[in-house]
Amino acid sequence: MNPTYNQLAAAHIEKMRAFFDVQPEPTAAARGYRRMLAHHFNLMIPEGASVLEIGCGGGELLELLRGVRKTGVDVS
Repeated sequence: MNPTYNQLAAAHIEKMRAFFDVQPEPTAAARGYRRMLAHHFNLMIPEGASVLEIGCGGGELLELLRGVRKTGVDVS
């Protein structure tokens, strides 16, 4: 019997979640890159802004951004 679309989609999302839930400690290079991104993004984010990051992972970049309300969304 062939799986349904919903079963295939659920299996794919579960596979992605399992992959991204195993989050290694960020390297020094990754932390530096996020700091550089945060610096440039913070030049464009006005005081009192709300920030939404799609695909935020563990939220390391979001943590560095200024904003009154910050929300991160990730598949895992």
